[in-house]
Amino acid sequence: MSLFWSQWMPQYYTTGTVSWLKEDWNVTIVRAAMAVEDNDGYLSNPEREKAKIFTVIDAAIEQGIYVIVDWHSHHAENHLNEAKSFFAEVAQKYGDKPNIIYEIYNEPLDGVSMEQHT
Repeated sequence: MSLFWSQWMPQYYTTGTVSWLKEDWNVTIVRAAMAVEDNDGYLSNPEREKAKIFTVIDAAIEQGIYVIVDWHSHHAENHLNEAKSFFAEVAQKYGDKPNIIYEIYNEPLDGVSMEQHT
């Protein structure tokens, strides 16, 4: 189950939502889609957006399910330093947990070549 963009539907980035998804829908994985640049996302409010993602990660770990940590951007190639910093923090904080799957680039647009940006 994927949660909607974090800045537009923050009310679902809760322990209760993750618990309900596991208990009611029997999910084994939840996706936390952190908005990056769009309308008040991570680039504007990194601490607020990270807190939402960390809440979902913590809840998934508590529930014994997987969590996809999604850098939700159509232009991730323009924010490599921010992405590296974010994922380094996630890895440092949760690197000893097997529950996390890293989605480092959501839906690249046509014509984007990651070779030129790495």
